[in-house]
Amino acid sequence: GLPVARDGITGLRPSDEILRRLCGLDAVCSWVMSTQEDNPDEQIVEYIDDNDLDLDGDDVEILQTPRKKAQHQFIDSVGWRLENMWPLAWALGFSRLPTVQGMIDDGVIQPLFKFLPKMTDDLEGWLQRQKVRASADVVDLEDFFYCAHNAARSAQLGGKTAPKGFDPVVGTGVIHERRHSLTWAVSPEVSWDETDLST
Repeated sequence: GLPVARDGITGLRPSDEILRRLCGLDAVCSWVMSTQEDNPDEQIVEYIDDNDLDLDGDDVEILQTPRKKAQHQFIDSVGWRLENMWPLAWALGFSRLPTVQGMIDDGVIQPLFKFLPKMTDDLEGWLQRQKVRASADVVDLEDFFYCAHNAARSAQLGGKTAPKGFDPVVGTGVIHERRHSLTWAVSPEVSWDETDLST
């Protein structure tokens, strides 16, 4: 069931779909992490509606929660969404290659948010200015993360398949979230929630 290239066709979903998911995650992060002064409620809602951003059920739940409550209740969830955002941004031309070790840190987060379109940008115009990755590059990185995910899961079950010091809980979670983005990106017409993350 893994994405497989056939006759040179990799099956990478259209770049605009990747961008709408990336921006949907950005909107959710902004809801929880930013202030009313930086991103007023109505600006975030208009950004989502005007651009038909891709949200899953958990995203909608966060956005339906008043912001002050959401900032306390969903801060950990947003951390995992940052892990999702990194590979999606990379697929669209962000320079930092996602790795399989360590949670995302400020050294990646700050350039990532500078890379993202602003909520007032025309997304189609923004996308045209990016150097989107070749399909084969995204497929290769997804395969690498599939193998890392398999090794991490095996380590959780007691296998000696991970490097010394690897945290089988946090480390596997990081790999899982980054792989989720990559596998979804190479699985056209499959929804975010239905992405096959089996190992």
